[in-house]
Amino acid sequence: KLLEEKAGKDGIRLHLERIKNTGDKYKRIHSLAPLLKNGTLQLNEEHRMLLEQMRFFPHAKHDDGPDALEMCVRLAENPGRMQVLIPGGRIVG
Repeated sequence: KLLEEKAGKDGIRLHLERIKNTGDKYKRIHSLAPLLKNGTLQLNEEHRMLLEQMRFFPHAKHDDGPDALEMCVRLAENPGRMQVLIPGGRIVG
């Protein structure tokens, strides 16, 4: 919602599709383990909050980072379906 509001103020028209997760969050996040283990997915050591949430999942106080990471990976596995805007970065897809 904030992205849409900011874009509107800047005169940018976005066509956003909200993603509603279904299924077991625990299983979805654990699906990242093989990708991390084989090096397909690599995490940046500067992303300390994400690393902490990943390290202590499912017992961490928060799991928004791992949940968002799983969504991004799922989107990346289906190219062409939609584009992902990385703030301060580039459009992927």
